[in-house]
Amino acid sequence: MQHNRFTNACLILIVFLLGVIVVKHDVTPAYAAKKPTYDVISVNEGTISAQVKKATQEGWEPVAVTMYAPTSQGPVGFVIVRK
Repeated sequence: MQHNRFTNACLILIVFLLGVIVVKHDVTPAYAAKKPTYDVISVNEGTISAQVKKATQEGWEPVAVTMYAPTSQGPVGFVIVRK
């Protein structure tokens, strides 16, 4: 392969630009998000909307709802919330 001035100038320019990128590269430290906390709220079928509304006003985010075991007061369940 024959080297001429143009090839040498291109190689020098590439090396120079790569050096500029390396020098100007701003390293930003990465931090993990805070570990979420979870809470379980026991609810009945009639109180589920009130309980979820109260939890969201306190800053909790509903994650899952489970209803099971019908009783005389209606189905009983749990709401899992995350903050």
